[in-house]
Amino acid sequence: MTNLQKYTIASTLRGSMWWLAVGPLYFMERGLTIEQVYYIVAAFSVAVVIFEFPTGILADRFSHKGSVVWSGMFGSVLQFLLIIPAGFYFYLTIFILVGLSSSMRSGSNVAVLHKISDNFQRDLARIKTIGFVWIALTTFIGGWLFTINIIFPYLLNGLSMLLAAIIFNQIKVKNNFQGKKSEFGNIYKIAFGSLKHLKNHRKLRGLVLMTSAFLATFFSYKYFLPVLFNVKNIPIIYLSTVMSMSILFMAMGTAITSTKYYIRLKYTIPLLLLGTLLLGFVNQIFTLALVIWSIHFLRGMFAVRTTVLVNKYAKNSIRASVMSLKSLTTRVFMSIYMLMIGKILGIWSFEVLSVVTFGILGVFVVYFVWSVTSTSRKSIKS
Repeated sequence: MTNLQKYTIASTLRGSMWWLAVGPLYFMERGLTIEQVYYIVAAFSVAVVIFEFPTGILADRFSHKGSVVWSGMFGSVLQFLLIIPAGFYFYLTIFILVGLSSSMRSGSNVAVLHKISDNFQRDLARIKTIGFVWIALTTFIGGWLFTINIIFPYLLNGLSMLLAAIIFNQIKVKNNFQGKKSEFGNIYKIAFGSLKHLKNHRKLRGLVLMTSAFLATFFSYKYFLPVLFNVKNIPIIYLSTVMSMSILFMAMGTAITSTKYYIRLKYTIPLLLLGTLLLGFVNQIFTLALVIWSIHFLRGMFAVRTTVLVNKYAKNSIRASVMSLKSLTTRVFMSIYMLMIGKILGIWSFEVLSVVTFGILGVFVVYFVWSVTSTSRKSIKS
């Protein structure tokens, strides 16, 4: 096999999400409360932010390939440990270590691809497309296996990560100690430096904050939807089907953005707001599936269009730092949102959570609209 073929197989296996449709439900089966589950997820997100910079330095200094391989080995052990019946603090510790494992891989995997690829953009797009399809498949099968034995999803995830690490280790690549820091940046290598630039770019600041808030909400759905279906007494096999189809709809939304048929942001954003509001109030499986699929379809277009706008508004000198800051802000927002979900669901209901989420996202949308209109008025006056 060529280096690119090995990379594609390893990357696809590493992205397996056998657990995606059942993650929170597994830990609730182990005796954790809803609030404790979301505390754990929040801790994972915070850990990724904390470990990203140190692991980036180590990968740049020693080996991007080695960082990915050790991340896979370490991550597979952690997945196997999650099979053990235990309590809150055990799983909390494991998830913090999973954050470390994820940070070890972040950026370094892309740096390796950049070294072995003759056409980086083409190969990255192909690998992501294959990855989407594989995630959809593993999500569907994992939900079905969960009904047979609750440990199967995490067992398969551990095996997939171990096999991915073994295959990735076969890739032939030279270590030039470049990549993450010079080509791509990590999430806050230069993010803090971009703050002073954003101070004078009101429109860009509004866009980054709004995009980060929406993406943080979207990323939370992998932990949000299983609990939602469980509360509505919808069988897990339906959930795995809906979530696997959602990933395909998101891929479709992403693909359509490259054509003239995409939906403009001024329509996409209100529809996404409506979708987040309806999630907590819809009870029928068919209607709920339509709402979820619509959100993920629009999410694909939203992510691409906002990325294009960020690059349009940012100057060449700060483009990389702005993208790093957006990634950092998204992770911070997700941590806060996970804590908020745990608190609200521990006291109230999904209906309340939907209304609160709608309100928070609405504030960021209003701020973005204000930043655009006020900047336009300022330009006209000058």
